Amino acid sequence: MAKKIEIVGLTLVVTDSVSGAVEFEAPVKYLWFDAVDLDATPSIIRINPMNDTIKKGYKVLLSEAIDEDDVSFTVESWREWARWILCSDSIVTVLFGMGF
Repeated sequence: MAKKIEIVGLTLVVTDSVSGAVEFEAPVKYLWFDAVDLDATPSIIRINPMNDTIKKGYKVLLSEAIDEDDVSFTVESWREWARWILCSDSIVTVLFGMGF
């Protein structure tokens, strides 16, 4: 059972790939990742809120996380993706560049 982590509009959405249930969703600009457990065994992705707008974060084993193309994240690919997308206005730039 994988957890798909993707951007839908300006929202980060985590969906269970088997049931299709949305397990987490929040505006990208209010989120950041915590790397403290990323290099642990097993590796854990932690997505944390940046302010009180969002009441709780989300965590998932790295081994269960996939991207919007159903590709498994590695420690390196997660760091790159999260640094580019989370807590950033860069997603707005990307979306407007795509004509949204």
